Amino acid sequence: MERTAPQPTGRERPFGVEELFFSTTDLKGRILSGNEVFTRISGYGEGQLVGSPHNIIRHPDMPRAVFRLLWDFIQSGRPIAAYVKNMAADGCHYWVMASVVPIDGGYLSIRLKPTSDVFGLVVPLYAELREIERLVDLDGRPRAHERGMDAAAERLAQRLAEAGFDGYEAFMRAGFTAEVTARQAALGTAGAHGRRHGGGAHERADLHGLLDACTTVHDFLVQLLRDIEAYATLNRTLADRSEYVLGLAEQIRLFSLNAQLASDRLGVRGATLSAVAGIMRGHFTTIRPQIEALGGDIDRAVDLLGDLGFRIAVSNLQTEMATVFIGELLATGDGGAGADLRVLTRCLVDSVEDLLGLQERLGGLLTSLAAHAGHVRTELESIRVLEVDGRIEGARAHIGGAVVELFGTISAQVGTARQELGAFGDVDTVAAGSRDRARVAAVRRELERIGHLAAQPTTQPTAPVS
Repeated sequence: MERTAPQPTGRERPFGVEELFFSTTDLKGRILSGNEVFTRISGYGEGQLVGSPHNIIRHPDMPRAVFRLLWDFIQSGRPIAAYVKNMAADGCHYWVMASVVPIDGGYLSIRLKPTSDVFGLVVPLYAELREIERLVDLDGRPRAHERGMDAAAERLAQRLAEAGFDGYEAFMRAGFTAEVTARQAALGTAGAHGRRHGGGAHERADLHGLLDACTTVHDFLVQLLRDIEAYATLNRTLADRSEYVLGLAEQIRLFSLNAQLASDRLGVRGATLSAVAGIMRGHFTTIRPQIEALGGDIDRAVDLLGDLGFRIAVSNLQTEMATVFIGELLATGDGGAGADLRVLTRCLVDSVEDLLGLQERLGGLLTSLAAHAGHVRTELESIRVLEVDGRIEGARAHIGGAVVELFGTISAQVGTARQELGAFGDVDTVAAGSRDRARVAAVRRELERIGHLAAQPTTQPTAPVS
């Protein structure tokens, strides 16, 4: 018998900011499993969910264009995060921020309650996108379904650009990071630990060992989460300076060339000035590769920093989801959830390992960036000294006007450049945590422990402790 879809009631189904839930699906989106929070909030029994397409909880207010984006990401092997309005079995709605990652044979989705300021942008935006799709659906022309999604996707890109986001991926990173950070701030570390360690009467040495290891990793990630704003600030700083740095070499070259040409026109009187300008041009030849290397470092650092906050937030959520699920198993004594536990722990291990690798790459890149900036500043100091020599020679030869003004322009440009580049001198300190070798080594040992414990056959609970 075909299932009758519930009708929206307009009422919201409540759940707490502390609650996390997950589900796994096959490659076609059919639900394979989920935790107790998922079944409770959705209002469906486990038997109704397992085997059903995940759109059993789709709300008609959700833009199809957003789901198309989701499938485009995960089918290409990329993780995605998206705000989703779901509908429970009773027609009530509930909003989530969902992260979806590919796993062997399907996908894992972890959801949390959105509470950040970014969420405020989404509700009216989704309503606008859905209305666009609805109007196109009504026009009766061929391929209305696809054209509606295309029109909504175009409007989505426009609205995100107006809000300052360079495409959906930039919005996704910012929104997901904001949600995880807001959730962590609302709960606090102690509260999160209390939830994870609160269990029932069932004692499982294997699960307690796994819980301890996950908690250690999560503590490390919470600290990184606190550093996200520092990374974001550095990202903005580097992005702002990128265009300036790329134009710096050409400006110096043009100024020194013009100074030499102007000096040459003075004949014998300008011979010394011409020689000074020529030496400046020689320094340009030396400085240009350093500036180009600095520009390359900046571009790569901006890309890495853009991804880093998102990776920290994803790893944080996956690790906490695993600890929450272990707490559920300890509370219920469920010995049949080993497959889900292995999926969650394997995802968190892979995610944190990738994050640690990303941090190491960033640390090395920022060190290189600081070194290149130092070399450029050294060359700029030489050019500054030459500019002073040029003005002195101009005064001795009683030369004024445009030639001396050019040297003055070079002086102002060099002064600005040195000030701009000064901020690069200690950028590598932002990634100092990634070079805390002892702590990173300890986290990697815990990841190995998690992988080992999660791979063991699921054991049955021992007798309750009195």
